Amino acid sequence: MYLYIKQGCFNCQNTIYSERLRHSVPCERDIDDEAYFDVIQKFHDKESLYEYLYMYLNREGR
Repeated sequence: MYLYIKQGCFNCQNTIYSERLRHSVPCERDIDDEAYFDVIQKFHDKESLYEYLYMYLNREGR
């Protein structure tokens, strides 16, 4: 599954993407893979996923 998220991160040109390790150096301020995949599995609606990621990143100070 390829998931491209255009909102939620204020680093790396505002993009978090699931294939980041294949295309670039991982962002140290990005959420870790385990947390990332936990979040993805919880949501089926794109808008609720964006909202959750925004809140998660703000809570973590990222």
